[in-house]
Amino acid sequence: MKRDVCLRPNWQILCTIWLGENDPRTPVIKSVISPKYDGEANIYRLRILTLSAAVFVLTMPLQVLAAEEGHGGQKELPYHRHHIGLLLGNTHEEHEDTFTVGLDYEYRFSQYLGIGVLGEYLGEDFREGVFLVPLFIHPYKGLRFIAAPGIKPKKEDDKFLWRLGVGYRFPIGNWTIAPEFNVDFSEGEKGYVYGISVGYGF
Repeated sequence: MKRDVCLRPNWQILCTIWLGENDPRTPVIKSVISPKYDGEANIYRLRILTLSAAVFVLTMPLQVLAAEEGHGGQKELPYHRHHIGLLLGNTHEEHEDTFTVGLDYEYRFSQYLGIGVLGEYLGEDFREGVFLVPLFIHPYKGLRFIAAPGIKPKKEDDKFLWRLGVGYRFPIGNWTIAPEFNVDFSEGEKGYVYGISVGYGF
């Protein structure tokens, strides 16, 4: 049944994006994407484009919510619209630990929701980066949850991942200190990223 659906014209491009180069259905529909089909490279480019489009569509309601809040007048907000943070911590992955440094930026659409970008570098034996587009949820005071799709570029094969995490910001004026704990899910494997983040809100 899935094979029949993927061979329909309206579904061919989406199936090619998510199935990958080695799937038996992919060769049938290579020509749909490009006469000069570049194998896995095109697959990953298309995945990134669809991921970006999905994030844009999902955040449109947040933009509307922020606009509605703005109509209420210029009031001093109980939180900062912008926040940048520097993470110093550790990544535990594949039974190994490595020092990790990260940088994130968040724009808060409302008191409870924000979106941003996040990048991390894993040192020592790993020597690789992680890039994510997180959705931040602020249910109570300094408590913050994160849900983020992302990518981990590698020489052989880029890895896509999902991150779920939690942290708590302790404010010191415009500055914050936050312990954080995150779990990355990628291709059936788990990785753990934890540490202390020092941030600044403005």
